[in-house]
Amino acid sequence: MKKVLNNIKEAQYFSILVDEVSDCTVMEQLLICIGYVHINGEPHFEFVEVKDCLADSNSTDAETITKLITSELSECDLNLNYVCGFGSNGASVMAGSRNDVGVRLQRVCLVMVRNHCVNHRLALACGDSSDEVKLK
Repeated sequence: MKKVLNNIKEAQYFSILVDEVSDCTVMEQLLICIGYVHINGEPHFEFVEVKDCLADSNSTDAETITKLITSELSECDLNLNYVCGFGSNGASVMAGSRNDVGVRLQRVCLVMVRNHCVNHRLALACGDSSDEVKLK
């Protein structure tokens, strides 16, 4: 992991992709991944951490998730000023209001652009289309 973090620091700017999931024990977890372009020009996407959302909080609200993300980046010694992108599942807590995780992160990550993860969008579209299209 140390080599990955060094590569991210060398690339300077990086993006984060997060997803909140419940496991089979109904434990709320936050998956954190980082995307960056290596100094040799190769794009990389690395899994960083799984955080227990309810370890220090009673809720998986925007404030809790934002704290988990920013504390993990700080623990990895990654500068929040170099977060240039944020991708999420598009849930309302992540990207649904004026006080969601994306907005909160933009307050400290000034060059960050928010995006709804393309894979989550595809899954939603497939789910919607299967509701509408009847197979014979």
